[in-house]
Formats: sequence, structure tokens, C-alpha cells
Amino acid sequence: MLARAEAGVRAYREVVERMLGYPEVNELNTAMHFDGFISCDELCAKLLEIMERVSGKEVCVVGPLASPDEIRGCNAIMAPEGGVISLLEAGLRPLAVTTDGDSSLQVFYQAAEVSDYVLLHIHGDNLNRVSSLAKEIPRSKLLITSQVYTPYCVYPSGAFTDGDRAIAISMEMGADEVKVFGFNFDLVSCAHKDYCADTKLQKLRAGREVLLNIASGLGYSVDIKNNLMVFSRVNKA
Repeated sequence: MLARAEAGVRAYREVVERMLGYPEVNELNTAMHFDGFISCDELCAKLLEIMERVSGKEVCVVGPLASPDEIRGCNAIMAPEGGVISLLEAGLRPLAVTTDGDSSLQVFYQAAEVSDYVLLHIHGDNLNRVSSLAKEIPRSKLLITSQVYTPYCVYPSGAFTDGDRAIAISMEMGADEVKVFGFNFDLVSCAHKDYCADTKLQKLRAGREVLLNIASGLGYSVDIKNNLMVFSRVNKA
């Protein structure tokens, strides 16, 4: 599992650090504050449960622009927090939600309630926010993720935005196929947020580059038709 996560960490370093210049030391400083928050045994048990439900399966990743009708046939579902609104409208529950805590509190609490697991992402500039929100997530659901390797009980998922992270983790967990609904990496959607940063479009485009890098590293082909993006596992070793 961690060997496959290397593709996500490498993509973050090669794409995001190059494009945006975020220093890795800031990620490590934030991670340090979560030392002992959950045990490594807890983290591993939850990761294995997610992997068992994703590996070898067709996974839907539902984004903020997905329509309820197009996702109603989905079973194994991963989603960034922005996709939760579409899932609720379709009457579906995600296996796991990826979030760095920058949605509105209403969406955040809905995501924590309806998902089996919440992958709370820590990075260099969200320490205060996630420190507070981590206490609001039921312990049985909580996993901590990061973009880089740390010496703590944190899953180094790599990737960048909540959306590309949900897709990347599905590939890292060995999904046979990842169908991506409701994403447009050239269009900023902030309906689930209380504010939207000026750099959001730049981050989305970096996220797209990250995904293509990860897909190549993990042996997935990428097919884009209309509004549907499909990652298919070619190398099943």
C-alpha cells in the first residue's frame, strides 16, 4: 500500500512543488502537531478496510458538478467534500470523503455524518482549522493524510486538491477502474465553500497534472469522454 502511495508523493514533489513552490518543511511542521492523535494500528486498520472495499473494484469518485442521475448506479464511492451535496441529492453514501477542512461547516458536518471514513488532510497552512475539525470527526471514522512522508501515523497520499486526492487514493488502493463524475479542472466551483481563493484555478490545473503523473506511475490509462473521466488499471501487478 505504502509502496503505491510513493507515486502520489512523487507527483506532488515533481508537479506541485515545481509549479507553486510550497516548502515541504511546512507540511512536516503541521504533521508534527498530530503526533499521537490516532495510533498507527488504528490508521492501518482503517486503510486496510478501505483497500478491501476498493481493490479490484469499480470505484466512482463524485465531484461537485455531478448530477444525481448519473451517479445513482455507483456502489463503491470516494468523494471530495464538494461532492457530498450531489451524493445526498442522489441518496448515496460515500465509503470515504477527502477533505482539508476548507468547505463550509455545514458541508463538512454532512460529510462526516454520511461517510464511513473521513480522510482529513493536513498541509502547510491549515493547522488551526484542521486541529479544531479533527476533534469533530468520530474517532472510528478519522484518518489523517498528508502530501509528503512524515514520521507520524499519517497516510502519505500525496496528490494535491481534495478532488485529485480522492482519485489518487482509489488508484493507490488498487481499484480496477475509477470513474470520475462532476469534475472540471478548468472551472472553479465553490458552492460548497464559504470562500474561494484566487489561486483555486491554478491549484485545479496542478491537480490535473498530478493525476496524470500518478496514473502513469501506477499503470492506469486515462480516457476522457464528455464530462466523464475514466482511469483503467492496465498493470495489475
